Amino acid sequence: MSPEIYQWFADHNHGEIVSTDDISTNRGCTYGRLELSTGESIFMKHNPKAPDDMYQAEAEGLQALDAISDVRVPKVLHACPNFILLEDIGDSRLDNDTFFKRAAQGVARLHAAEQECFGWHRDSFCGPTLQINTRSDNGFDFFAEHRILHLAAIAFNEGYLNRKIIHQLEHIAAKLPSLVPDQPPVLLHGDLWTGNVHCAANGDPVLIDPACYWGWAETDLAMTKLFGGYQDDFYETYLECSNIDKDWEERMSIYNLYHLLNHLLLSGVGSTYELQIDNICRYYARK
Repeated sequence: MSPEIYQWFADHNHGEIVSTDDISTNRGCTYGRLELSTGESIFMKHNPKAPDDMYQAEAEGLQALDAISDVRVPKVLHACPNFILLEDIGDSRLDNDTFFKRAAQGVARLHAAEQECFGWHRDSFCGPTLQINTRSDNGFDFFAEHRILHLAAIAFNEGYLNRKIIHQLEHIAAKLPSLVPDQPPVLLHGDLWTGNVHCAANGDPVLIDPACYWGWAETDLAMTKLFGGYQDDFYETYLECSNIDKDWEERMSIYNLYHLLNHLLLSGVGSTYELQIDNICRYYARK
């Protein structure tokens, strides 16, 4: 662990770190609880190779979610280029019958607050991938340029996609106004797979690891379906609490192209993501 982390605690009167037993590593990121001499614990994420503003973007995302909805998020204690310190919310087994209903209510309230434009006040990150959030008044142009075509170009340059799939993705991007309905921009979590809805020690659903931007609410919902894990009452409750179109699932493969492209960049040639992208492109190439 970086000496800079120990120095931060020394400088800010939070006590000394006495235990780092609950620490794991994934994709170069070290994370887990730091037990302090005060008896408190703090959650840390540390990556010496993280982009300079990745943790700052995460901190601002958590603060934005906290400000606009009553959905719970960890409080940010400190963020700097290579680590972030967060409130330790603890964890427990997800055996609460109301967990997914409460999560859906919080997400629906988050999506109820319309924003002025698409994008965000800054670029953010979806995982380690830079997420371009240049502001736009047009949601179709924003999603086409900054969610589909931007990552598709990177994947092509890396040799992960062939030119035929690129042309098909360009076709989908150009046809977005006829494939998805016009929708207002709302603040999104941005990476709402089930692993990012954490069960706190007291059983509360807590949103973690955001990739915030202002976009279509349907894209957040689509991500919940990509890897599964959500119970049916999440969707039943969300539909009851929101004005979302009842046929949103018919379009979720279009929205999930962004996350599939992102995971392709992380996993490379031969991954299942390449096949999933190809299947979506084949389907929409006929439309």
